[in-house]
Amino acid sequence: PYIRHPALSMAAMLTVNELSGGRAVLGVGAGGAPALQSLQVPAPQPGPNVRRFLEVAHAVAQGRATSGYQPADLTIRAGERPLPLYVGARGPALNRIASELADGALVAGLPPFRYREVIGWARSVRPIAIALYPSVAFGPEAREYHRAEMIYAVLDTPPGVRTRLGVDD
Repeated sequence: PYIRHPALSMAAMLTVNELSGGRAVLGVGAGGAPALQSLQVPAPQPGPNVRRFLEVAHAVAQGRATSGYQPADLTIRAGERPLPLYVGARGPALNRIASELADGALVAGLPPFRYREVIGWARSVRPIAIALYPSVAFGPEAREYHRAEMIYAVLDTPPGVRTRLGVDD
């Protein structure tokens, strides 16, 4: 939600959704610090930015104005095939925003003991779909292949989770 205006993302994905016969999903999240830092993009206040993204995306789909978006006379809208909006998040604030404004939550990069807690946040306002993406490595070769991304996932988690996993800061 930091680099591109939400209306541009939504309009592009509405087109993809139409061309794909309604098989597209638009996901948004706070972004991990290492990925954003490599682009030299600050990520201030991810909650308000994700909330704004979802509010503008809904306005675009419905062809109505909202703060930061005024539809043109000729705009693309969600037609017969609505475009599901998902939020990727691991913490309570973004998952509660997902529960309030999104169609679903992408739950990924978590140790299994956190699934129940995080899904609870994602369904705290209303029940939404959950896309669970567990990180699994079957065997030593797969573990080595995915080691870097798994280390990143652990380092990008809250301190309490790292402590519970036995990882020191």
